[in-house]
Amino acid sequence: MPIFLTFLALVLFLPTNLSHAPALMATTTDPPGEYNLAVSFSPNSHTLTATARITLPAGTGLRLEMGDLAISGMLLRRADGSEAVPAAGQGGTLQLTAENGPRELYISYSRQVEGGGDDLLDQSGIVLLGLWHPLPDRPMRFSLRAKLPPGFTAIAESDRFPLTREGDASIARFSQPLHALHFVAAPYSHSSREVRPGLQVHTLFFPEEQELADSYLESAVAYLRRYEQQIGPFPYNHYVIAANRLPTGLGLPTFTLMGRQVLRLPFIRETSLGHEILHSWFGNSVEVAVAGGNWVEGLTTYLADHAFRADRGEAAADRRERIVNYLGYVNDHNAVPLAAFSSADHRQPQAEAVRAIGYNRAALLFAELEARLGPEVFTRAIRRFYNRHQGTTAGWSDLQQGFSEESGQDLAAFFTERLERADIPELAVEEIDVRQTETGPRLSFHLRQKTDPPFALQVPVLVTTAGGTSRFTVDSTRGDTPVSLTTDGWPLQFSIDPEYTFLRRLDPAERPPVWSQFLGAAKKLAIVESAAMQPLYQPLLDTLADDSWTVKRADEVKTGDLGDSAVLFLGLAHPLSRSLFARPDLPEHGFSLDVRRNPLNPGQPAVLVSGADREETAAVAHKLRHYGKYSRLHFTGGRNDRQQIADADTGIQFILDQLPAGVATSALQPFAGIVTRLADNRVVFVGETHTSMADHQLQLRIIEALYRLQPDLAIGLEMFPASSQQALDAYSGGDKVFDERKFLKSSKYFQVWSHDYRYYREIITFARSKGIPLVGLNIDKEVTSTVFKTGSTETLPESTRKSLPVDRDLSLPGYADRLEIIHGLHQTAGHGNGSLGGFIQAQALWDEAMAEHIAQYLTRHPGRRMVVLAGTQHTRKDTGIPPRLARRLELRQATVAALPADDASADLAATADFIFVTAPISLPGQAMIGVVLESQSPDGRPALKVGDFTAASKADEAGLRKNDILRAIDGHPVEAMEDVRIALLDARAGDRIRVDVDRPGSEGAMQRMQLTIELVTPSGHPR
Repeated sequence: MPIFLTFLALVLFLPTNLSHAPALMATTTDPPGEYNLAVSFSPNSHTLTATARITLPAGTGLRLEMGDLAISGMLLRRADGSEAVPAAGQGGTLQLTAENGPRELYISYSRQVEGGGDDLLDQSGIVLLGLWHPLPDRPMRFSLRAKLPPGFTAIAESDRFPLTREGDASIARFSQPLHALHFVAAPYSHSSREVRPGLQVHTLFFPEEQELADSYLESAVAYLRRYEQQIGPFPYNHYVIAANRLPTGLGLPTFTLMGRQVLRLPFIRETSLGHEILHSWFGNSVEVAVAGGNWVEGLTTYLADHAFRADRGEAAADRRERIVNYLGYVNDHNAVPLAAFSSADHRQPQAEAVRAIGYNRAALLFAELEARLGPEVFTRAIRRFYNRHQGTTAGWSDLQQGFSEESGQDLAAFFTERLERADIPELAVEEIDVRQTETGPRLSFHLRQKTDPPFALQVPVLVTTAGGTSRFTVDSTRGDTPVSLTTDGWPLQFSIDPEYTFLRRLDPAERPPVWSQFLGAAKKLAIVESAAMQPLYQPLLDTLADDSWTVKRADEVKTGDLGDSAVLFLGLAHPLSRSLFARPDLPEHGFSLDVRRNPLNPGQPAVLVSGADREETAAVAHKLRHYGKYSRLHFTGGRNDRQQIADADTGIQFILDQLPAGVATSALQPFAGIVTRLADNRVVFVGETHTSMADHQLQLRIIEALYRLQPDLAIGLEMFPASSQQALDAYSGGDKVFDERKFLKSSKYFQVWSHDYRYYREIITFARSKGIPLVGLNIDKEVTSTVFKTGSTETLPESTRKSLPVDRDLSLPGYADRLEIIHGLHQTAGHGNGSLGGFIQAQALWDEAMAEHIAQYLTRHPGRRMVVLAGTQHTRKDTGIPPRLARRLELRQATVAALPADDASADLAATADFIFVTAPISLPGQAMIGVVLESQSPDGRPALKVGDFTAASKADEAGLRKNDILRAIDGHPVEAMEDVRIALLDARAGDRIRVDVDRPGSEGAMQRMQLTIELVTPSGHPR
């Protein structure tokens, strides 16, 4: 009886009269089935009460998930009038097996919505996105009758909007089968606009955001018109943009729900809205086939988010950002094939990696496909696909079929590679050669795929000449693809895939350091400045830290620990962070995040975080995951007011040649005029090549001239450490007893500097004669040597460590890259066995110490100026001493670089109208066979006989013998040495040539032989 009474109440509330149910059920044959809901709400108790009537066509079963719904009654009625009371099984699941006749299932239930998730039920509004009605295991046609609180307007998936009102009830019916119905209601303000006859767009905003309605309607109209033109007619007769009291956003058939907290953010209307509207075509009208793979997110991202960036001329930048995002979150341990992507749920394990695959990898597949097929074919294929599958489901195979049919190409291999493989392409370029040919300059190289097996790729190559750029496409289907390109002008540089037309691994120089690189790192080391600062940054740790994080205080971390993980510095006052990044120029207010390359491990990021107080950190902690693509961020009161991506190379770049810089001779200034301008600076750096006497003469002339203008001058010297200062003071002070011999011995010149003292003698003698102070700027060689070898300052004596500059910036742009090249040259030449990290630290310590010594001296002598003599790498105004000095003292400084010139061109104005600064160029070494050839005429014809072999020759290994007669090289006859030189004119060491020789037999007869010989560089003497 309780069940009967319950269902009596249910029957009275249902919108359809149950007395007609048997006849209706008997004639209901629509396979999807009907799902009718009637619901009322009690906002004060956060409770909904509902009844459901579900019609099941003959021959169909049903599985319903009840979750935590409070079921008050169920009844199953068959077409013959018989009834049963089904019972839910374990876990709140009801399973009905198929029967021959149609049936109706009645369920009454209630649910209390406590909040804390995606659902809401109170006086401010109603949001029902989760399990608020029994969920069927297959799509059904829903209808809804909802009794609303006074003043509320409702939205659900529906064939019409506004919903039909009958008293205090709103009625929705939707002809497209759904897995679940979504319902939202609140005291909204309603606005609308016509897109075209038969299509309206609406907003349901709260009064506080109603002034945004017009701009949202305008944007929505533009998006709808755009996609109707691109894809086909909008699948519904209306679209509603509804504000959500909760931060949840969702795109659904006929409407989108957007968190009111973000409605005012520009990117929501400019990007996110268009993305959600596009889901009406793909995801709602054409749904994802269960077994076909989720293609929807990638296609929507490409046609919306990427397309909007392309409209602004940022297509390539967007694709690179997507690749960077993918590489940041996806690694060898969590990579899965694109075909395995199914859910975009941000709450799933490894959500960022999964979404990087489903959104960005898929979007880049479509980018690569459009680049192959062209935009017209691509758009026609999209239309074909939509028209064929509208109102149904589709998978990747259906997309493949549509694109193949429209393009007339078999794309099976393309889709199989992009969908079934978890790895991605990785490219390298080797054996680069540029030559002038009769048809024009020719650039050749080998394009190698490091991925095994290789992908079938179409690789763009952009070649830059003095006259412009030329674009080529290289088909690469093998591990090694020889490439030969003829250009209109001499190639100056070329780049591989500068437009990022497909997903691939990036060259380190292409990859900017960004926040997502840290978030996606397998190992993360968070370093808190001190125990006192821990509470300030605790909100960030509470929000973001997981099992991949190790959190330590700075005094618990050694320098050597910084190269093993992605590093996050929380607070920047500790000497540990300052030894790598000095004191970064970050605002003192708000919250700042600055991502840089870790100078001790350039493949990993180092993140610098500074917050003014705990409140500033707490205001941004939950937002930071959404800013992964940026390198630099700043927030004030939780509001983002700066976002920037660090610069990086575009494409895999190769510099082949550089046009020399030049100047009109009319712009040349006399020496005195330049010195007058230099005198306006408190510090003048004069760079040198240590063994160039011309450089040292220039230094002396500048010092003499500046001294005449301003005698209160000092000379800073790289070649002397600060520990030599006593000797420098005595000698420059004119101590008559302290002669040159004593000075050199006391200053330990020949221990601390390896170059001939005569290079510096005239400068130092001039300073002594004028009483100009000499200042030792360097640090002791043992310090930099130890740091280089050990990779740390921690093995130095404590007294030495305390004397070193605390602030050391290893992250100046290009600094670590330049030192990496120099370190490689040192290692190749066998100079030292220290690590790259140790080498960078030692060099930075060198530069920082000299900058600190200059700053200290000038602070002690406020009216004095200084000329600094140091190597050209140290005097560079971008990464040498100058920027480090500027960080310590606010002053004017200038840098002078020497330019070699011979006597004939010393008077440049007299000999030319323009001059160019050129780098030295040397030809590649001439390749040789490595033999001594003797002129002979054995049969009356001129010939060359092999007399001996050089030490480097590989000719004897190839079978060449003494007394062999050389007859031809690569088919070209050889009679004299000039024939050999012509044959080898363009050859390079390592090339192989075919050599025809005559070899005397045992009875004097000549035997013709052909050998293949590898060429060598000339070296050594005959054996």
